[in-house]
Amino acid sequence: MEEKKVSEVNQHYSKIAKDTKTDENYGKIAESFGYSKEDLEEIPKSVNMGLSCGNPTSWANIQEGETILDLGCGAGMDLFLAAKKVGEKGTVYGLDMSEEMIERGKKAIEEKKVTNVHFLKGRIETIPLENESIDCVISNCVLNLVPIKSRAFAEIYRVLKKGGRLVASDIALKKELPEDLREDAAAYVGCIAGAIPVEKYKSLLEKAGFVEVNLQDTVRNLNVHKDRAHKTSCGGCCCKKKDEQKDEEKEKKSFEKIEQYDLNDFASSFKVFAKKN
Repeated sequence: MEEKKVSEVNQHYSKIAKDTKTDENYGKIAESFGYSKEDLEEIPKSVNMGLSCGNPTSWANIQEGETILDLGCGAGMDLFLAAKKVGEKGTVYGLDMSEEMIERGKKAIEEKKVTNVHFLKGRIETIPLENESIDCVISNCVLNLVPIKSRAFAEIYRVLKKGGRLVASDIALKKELPEDLREDAAAYVGCIAGAIPVEKYKSLLEKAGFVEVNLQDTVRNLNVHKDRAHKTSCGGCCCKKKDEQKDEEKEKKSFEKIEQYDLNDFASSFKVFAKKN
C-alpha cells in the first residue's frame, strides 16, 4: 500500500514537471505562504509551480558556508534562495524522486549559472548522503507525503551534524479527516490526506532523537491548493489516448470530491523545527 501511494505521488508531480506553462497565480500562492516579491524575483518562474505551503528558507537562519539539504526539492524553488544564503563557500543539495522535476531544475540552475547546487535522485527514507554531513535540512510541503514518516525522520537525523536542525514547512492535522477525503488519492498528493495529527508528528520526531521540537501553526489558507489541484487534474484530455483520458477523468472527479470541504477546518501549514543534539 505504501509503495502504491509513493507511485501515485511520483506520477502526479512528474506530470506537473512536464507542464511547461507558467501561471501568474503560482506567484500569488507563493506570496500567500510567505515568499516576498524579492524572493520570487530571485528565482526563475519555471521552478515555481504553486506547490508550497510555506517558505522555510526565510526562517531557517541559513548561514554562509553551511551545507543544506532540501528534501523533495522539486525543480528547486528553495534551492535558489538557499544557495544565495550559503554563498560560494556553502553547498546546497536537492533530493527528489521525480526525474522530471530534477531535469526541470537542472535546466534552471544551468541557465542561472548557479554552481553550488547539486541535485540527487532518491527517496527521503533512504537519503544518499553520508552520516552527519548536513548543517540544516529544509523541506516544503513534502514530508506529509511520506507514507512511513518514522523512517524519514530517522534518515534526517542520521545525515544531520550534531547541533544540526530540521526546518520545514509542512501540513499537519488539527482533527481527523472524513473518510472520503482521507482515502482520496487527490487529497494525498495535494498534501492533505498524507498528513498526520500535530501531536503524532511531534512524537515521531522526538522518538527519532530530536530535541527542541516545535510545530507552529502559520494560519495560512490551504484552500488555495484546491484551485491548483483542479488545474492539474485534466487538461486537453480529448487529445490523449483512451487509457490516459480515463486516468485523467478519474483524477478530475477525485479532485472534485474535495470541493465540498474547507481544508482549513482539518489541517494547517506548520513551521516545523527540530534539533539534533
